[in-house]
Amino acid sequence: MTAASLHTLLLALVACGTSVQGSATQVGSGSAVRDEAGLPPTRHDATRGKIQDTTQETKPVTAAATVLASANDSFEYKVGNPSFHGRTIVRVTGDGKAEASFERGGKTQSYHGTAPAAKLKALRDSLTKHPIDSYKPAKRNPVPDEATMEFTLVTGGARTEAKLLDNERHEIDALGELVDVIQEIASKVSGGKIEY
Repeated sequence: MTAASLHTLLLALVACGTSVQGSATQVGSGSAVRDEAGLPPTRHDATRGKIQDTTQETKPVTAAATVLASANDSFEYKVGNPSFHGRTIVRVTGDGKAEASFERGGKTQSYHGTAPAAKLKALRDSLTKHPIDSYKPAKRNPVPDEATMEFTLVTGGARTEAKLLDNERHEIDALGELVDVIQEIASKVSGGKIEY
């Protein structure tokens, strides 16, 4: 093939829109020339300031639902047995209102207040990173007198519940951290009268 016919073929390919990016055309003997005029235009995304790779698949980004985002959202924690050692109940709403109560032998101590902003954020973060229904109950019998923890979360109208043995908070770090935050809220709201 002569250089003239090769040049004509190259022009025909460029006219048809075929990309010659990364290819070299031999012209004459032993010389390689890249024809940059035949390259397709690069597309820029002005809002992101970077070149888009149109060969990569675009996937939608789904944001996780915000936990305890409104006053209608709530979280409740119960632990213990009101007929035995007693039961502690802690309730927190999305606007930070909190209630801590302790029931034993037919008597109830109840305290109302506001969860500290840092504790409310820690509670939201914990429930977002480790949803309560992601904890799997232990496949073992409870030890004698072991309490049961019950969690109920209502966010955006959806209700999620979980029931776990109390000692699992010592076995699962994230669960232990969640219970610590709940206890700190209970202690703050009750003025230190309810700590568990």
